[in-house]
Amino acid sequence: MDMVPSSPKFYSSNLRGDIILLSTLLSHKQFEESQPKARNREHRPLALLHNIATVLTTGTIDSPAASTVIAVFSKISEDLMVSKLVIAQNMGPTGEGKGLPFSSSFTVSPIVCDTGSRKQALKNWNTIPSNFSAETHIQDTMNILKYISDAPDSEILELLPLLFHRRAILKFIWRIQNFTTHWIVLPFQLMMDHIDVILQHSDLAGDFIIPLGPAQVAVISRYGLVCEKLPTLNEFVPQDFHDSLYRISLTYENLAIWINIFINLWQMLVQATLIPKTSPSPPPDNSPPLPAYCPREDQPGCQELIVICLYISILYELQPLLKHLLLHPHITLLRALQNAEFNVRKAKSDGQSSRVILLTEVESEYLHEQDELHTDHVLHTLGTVLAWHTSSIALYHHRHSFSSPSIRFHQLHCGKMSVFHFSNEECRSVLKAVALKREWTEKEVSQLSKRARYLTIHAETALMGWIMSEQSSDSMDPDSIATGKKCCALCWDMHELSETELEDPIQFHLPGTHATFHPWAPPFGVPEAILVKL
Repeated sequence: MDMVPSSPKFYSSNLRGDIILLSTLLSHKQFEESQPKARNREHRPLALLHNIATVLTTGTIDSPAASTVIAVFSKISEDLMVSKLVIAQNMGPTGEGKGLPFSSSFTVSPIVCDTGSRKQALKNWNTIPSNFSAETHIQDTMNILKYISDAPDSEILELLPLLFHRRAILKFIWRIQNFTTHWIVLPFQLMMDHIDVILQHSDLAGDFIIPLGPAQVAVISRYGLVCEKLPTLNEFVPQDFHDSLYRISLTYENLAIWINIFINLWQMLVQATLIPKTSPSPPPDNSPPLPAYCPREDQPGCQELIVICLYISILYELQPLLKHLLLHPHITLLRALQNAEFNVRKAKSDGQSSRVILLTEVESEYLHEQDELHTDHVLHTLGTVLAWHTSSIALYHHRHSFSSPSIRFHQLHCGKMSVFHFSNEECRSVLKAVALKREWTEKEVSQLSKRARYLTIHAETALMGWIMSEQSSDSMDPDSIATGKKCCALCWDMHELSETELEDPIQFHLPGTHATFHPWAPPFGVPEAILVKL
């Protein structure tokens, strides 16, 4: 089925209505020719904002995937000093109404840092209620960012990952589940299965200098491996949570032990967070069963979370070794990883058309980036699980970025949106436009009308719209907008159009795109020229 309108005319009574209906029709779909794009990891301001957005990202019982995305915009100097930070959330309809469902205005409210409670959230990380609000977490995080800029100490380094994993425990577990079920066989096990081809690397052996703490050294030493403590600090190696640097060695003789560490660490994470789920029916054609897990009913307790964070920290520190093992993959390992991923996708396939691919939220986040090898994809997806630990370290390393006495934190709010009811005639006109020869049933028409009620102003789009509406202000210097995940196809298109369709072009830096569509509402402030192109 051809899902692309042949001409840019209105199908409903309004341009914004067209965008809402078309994005709803394409929801969770991706065109085969649309390539996911990675974020620019060399862009330092964007990387800093990405880390802030990551620790702001949490899940809820109703939505462990955290559909309420947090986006962050900032003015950042060349030395990464932050003077202004603006935070926005995804926004959906809040009530019934007759007008088109988009905000008519923006308001920016200050977030006042509470000096008395800056450390309180860190100290009380283990007493956090499960029903905390996004606003509470935003306030606590801003307090913490200001606090760590003034009072760096080792206790903070221990508490940061515990706090952020505790707050994001549901989404963290959701990502462990996604990684575990993304391949029909875990990548670490495939590495063990193909250890003979890895051993063929002429440059396999090597030393790695990494920061480790006593607990991390103890875990690695259980496997009979030696962690050699270095007598002096190497100023060129960044320090994470620990003062001591260790040398670990990879040899042809201990390769199996290192791979086994990755397997065991992941198995322990799975055991601490997930339970196996029995498949209702055996797979056809004697194919291997799909890996199936669901989160435990009880969330990990405080002591369990401390152990979980220990395992995560070891996986984080061992990333250079894992990257080295996957640097020059043998073709048989690449094919094994490809087949393990393909078999899962094939089992979930429902006979989609060749051009339009239907994707779940998990799959859209895990799509291969352009020119990404299957071994690189392992590192990419593992990084989504390690995200809160990685960002905790990065924010502490860049704590000076928040030390300016004049730094200001703000939250962007859109005006309230109403639930807008599209008529069956409007929905039918859109459906006919995208597939002229198809007969649409009344059920399909009414389903589109119903689904269009669940549109969203995406957080990064709201920030772009706000910046465009304030474009004439001399104080505006738009640079980077970050979220804890990649943006959708329309957010990416809008950012590209801002460079070509505006009289005064604006260059935004966004965190890459998974090139997938979602129900999407244009915010206030977006010029009509851009909406027409969309």
